[in-house]
Amino acid sequence: MPENIASRPEAAGSLPGRHLIVEFHEAASLDNAAFVLQVLRQAAEDAKAQLLALHHHVFTPSGGVTAFAMLAESHISIHTWPVECYAALDIFMCGVCNPLACLPALSMAFRPKRATVLDLTRGLDAID
Repeated sequence: MPENIASRPEAAGSLPGRHLIVEFHEAASLDNAAFVLQVLRQAAEDAKAQLLALHHHVFTPSGGVTAFAMLAESHISIHTWPVECYAALDIFMCGVCNPLACLPALSMAFRPKRATVLDLTRGLDAID
């Protein structure tokens, strides 16, 4: 994971939110929906987020998986392309949850050879 990403503490339920756009290249285990859901559950737990629901869809014949963890604090989503060994992830959380805490579990599970992370702060214009 990129080393220039620092953790920022926030008040519970507060703006701004933190939004990570993550890409995994040359990743593994991208075609197993049950495994993907297990990893999303662990990532949410690691971020101290409250998991509300998990949902997924498997695409045939490619075996790609789209999965979504609905959180009280927002969401984690993943779209996989197993043939290309690529996954696109979206991690958005507000309040005291730390989306960066999701990255170790995701990286260990999918073992990308290369990863990029775009770190965005959301909702700054909503603060007076």
